[in-house]
Amino acid sequence: MNILILTKEMKTTAKSLGSLIKTAKKQLLLIRINEAEKNYSSGNFKVLKNVRDLLK
Repeated sequence: MNILILTKEMKTTAKSLGSLIKTAKKQLLLIRINEAEKNYSSGNFKVLKNVRDLLK
C-alpha cells in the first residue's frame, strides 16, 4: 500500500473520529441539560455554596 494513500486514510479516520466525539459530547450535554431542567421544574435541586461563589 502506498504511504500517501495510507496517510490520507488516517487523516479521514481521524476527522471522522473527531466528528463522532463532538457529536457524542453534544448529546451528553443535551441529556444533562434535560435532566437539570426536570430537576429544576420538580423542585429537586440544591444550590451549593461554592456554586454561588463561582457566579460572582
